[in-house]
Amino acid sequence: MRRCSAVLIITSCWVVPAGDITAPCEGRAQIDAFAARISARLKRMKIRTFAEASYQEHSIWNEVEGRPDAGETVAVVYVDRETTIAAFFEIQSESGDWVLFADYYFRPNRSLAKRHERLNTFYGNASVIREAYFGCHGEDFGGTTRHLDLSTQRPKAPDPEFIDEPAPLYKRVEDLPFSSALRRAN
Repeated sequence: MRRCSAVLIITSCWVVPAGDITAPCEGRAQIDAFAARISARLKRMKIRTFAEASYQEHSIWNEVEGRPDAGETVAVVYVDRETTIAAFFEIQSESGDWVLFADYYFRPNRSLAKRHERLNTFYGNASVIREAYFGCHGEDFGGTTRHLDLSTQRPKAPDPEFIDEPAPLYKRVEDLPFSSALRRAN
């Protein structure tokens, strides 16, 4: 009697969605690591782009296809399985004297973990880089601010002509100015 045995090897590969990443509620180093894991996965996520249209004193955010015109205030939102994971804003003055890049990293529970911002401005010829950290319930864990020379990117003290343009604070996905549009069909 002959015996045969077969070995079946099954391999599988999957991508762990960003929403499944363990999201720390405290510790700057842990929150930085969380934001880095999100950044590493952005290329695999669905992208939704919003542009701000200002009418008199009101602003309206519209979802747009592709990249809006230069000079518009834009937000690129990264979505994983219907969950907003990150929102990257580009905000600039009408005159072009300054531009602010503000990146928001959200936990799966929709709370803000980290905000990274970079202001480039001709008012004082400065680049200002800020990192801000937040707990799962919105508590402020502080952050860092660095003032750099706009041309050389070397540290410098703020000039008297410097005019700050800090990023808005959105502690939850629901606080984003276009959150109602995010809830609509993806």
